[in-house]
Amino acid sequence: MCSTRKGDMAGGNHTPVTQFILLGLTREPKLQAPLFLIFLLIYLLTLMGNLGLMALIRTNPRLHTPMYFFLCNLSLVDLCYSSVFSPKLLVGFWLEKKTISYSACFAQHFFFLLFVTTEVFLLAVMAYDRYAAICNPLVYAVSMSQRVCVRLVAGSYLLLVTFNGTISMSALFIIIISYLYILFSILRIRSAEGRHKAFSTCASHLLTVTLFYVPAGLSHMQPASKYSLEMEKVTAIFYTLLIPMLNPLIYSLRNKDVKEALRKGNSHRSKENQESFQEDF
Repeated sequence: MCSTRKGDMAGGNHTPVTQFILLGLTREPKLQAPLFLIFLLIYLLTLMGNLGLMALIRTNPRLHTPMYFFLCNLSLVDLCYSSVFSPKLLVGFWLEKKTISYSACFAQHFFFLLFVTTEVFLLAVMAYDRYAAICNPLVYAVSMSQRVCVRLVAGSYLLLVTFNGTISMSALFIIIISYLYILFSILRIRSAEGRHKAFSTCASHLLTVTLFYVPAGLSHMQPASKYSLEMEKVTAIFYTLLIPMLNPLIYSLRNKDVKEALRKGNSHRSKENQESFQEDF
């Protein structure tokens, strides 16, 4: 739905679209406040989780590796594209007239597609990084040098304007091929401990890829006759709010290096606080 305004032209009147009316998640007044609090909490967790993970990676020398360099950029992209819709969504819960101008709507969708495209490429780059680390460990330092990593990330940002389904599927193809090679390499490892260690380095990324691609695939495979606007809303919320919140949690909870860095950081701060307390007294 949209409201229009009339204007005169040489050929007659016309009614260009100037703004859209946002239907929102629900029209029930009693649900506005609870939903606002829920989505505000999700957005705050997204901000704190991604900013915290980025700060941890930047300040901990042990995490200055290609994998965490890519993860830091993934957190930045999650932070950006979750902020495209979230503020407007939160404000909309308190506005009686929920509208958005045509230019603002166009800008939202443009930047959302840009950041989602970057995430697609970054997931593919991260899959290639795990392939290089597991399948070619002897040349990993050379094949994933700092210059190569910077170029891969820069490429993820600069192909932004060419978003389409073909690129998304191409990135998925790269991910699948990379993990097939990884699987074959892991199966050739003789010790069970070695196989478990190799697979554990990929588990977080596999879960992130699954969360990103599976809902979209199910949504696109849904027959047109069974199209549901409510399901479309759920999918939109999942991509714009939940995935950016879950990614830092996945990499924090399932990653040994990140958990150890967090423990050391907490231990260091606790020691500093204790020394400060002793100095005061």
